Amino acid sequence: MKHDKARLHSDFKCRVRRIQYDFVTHTGTVYMEELNATDMTGTIEFFRRIAKDVKRIAAIAGDKPDIVYALQPSGKWGAIDQRSLRANRRA
Repeated sequence: MKHDKARLHSDFKCRVRRIQYDFVTHTGTVYMEELNATDMTGTIEFFRRIAKDVKRIAAIAGDKPDIVYALQPSGKWGAIDQRSLRANRRA
């Protein structure tokens, strides 16, 4: 696996290929190298600097959904592990 296409990002704490933000749906997406994982706090803080009203952040590892951070009605952020959802669907 080559790392020259991705940059080690200090907020995400992983090798990031690209990020995007949709101002209509209030959704951020971070695309990272395979076998990487985002830092939840750093990822949320990064997208909150882009848009205070961010509601959802998806992380994609390689070409597979990895994790989704979602703002709950209580105002706290939760995490949904997409890897375990994929594993459960295969079982």
